[in-house]
Amino acid sequence: MRHKFNYKMIPNLKEIACFSYIFATILSLNSKKFTFIFLLILSACAKPTYVNSNDANNKSAEHKQETTNYNCTLKWSSKNYCLSWSWKKRPTEDETGSMILRVYKFSELDQFIETVDLNSNPQVVLWMPGMNHGSSPTSVQRIGIGTYQVDEVFFTMPGPWQIKFRLLNEAAVDEAVDDITF
Repeated sequence: MRHKFNYKMIPNLKEIACFSYIFATILSLNSKKFTFIFLLILSACAKPTYVNSNDANNKSAEHKQETTNYNCTLKWSSKNYCLSWSWKKRPTEDETGSMILRVYKFSELDQFIETVDLNSNPQVVLWMPGMNHGSSPTSVQRIGIGTYQVDEVFFTMPGPWQIKFRLLNEAAVDEAVDDITF
């Protein structure tokens, strides 16, 4: 039977030096001093694997995302806010659906996208441009920073629809439109 050799089992030079120092200290100390010094040195030699630096960085900036794939296809131009949405529950011909809406802002100070909390909930209007009519009203509620749940999404018939995301400002109404087919 052939065994594979695991190179990770070989200690590196720093670990060897550290443990050599510990062994030399053990030989020269009495038991109380030894215990204290041993624990102190052992903790200095430890290489913690329980902390993932990527997780720590993600938690400290949890409301930011890297912009390597920055794509702002839906935008409220008056505030320079970007939108993205996804189905939480797809609507059917018989049942209403729900979606999650996220609002972002591109930071000019660094290369990140920041979630944006709005002063009021946006409006979501379902519109069928070919038939020049809408659907029943949707309800929007805030569920987190820059995150909104849209309920009561119902398309009255199959065909091309527009989802109109409206932001009500003091001056005017800003609208971002996404075309879909139901």
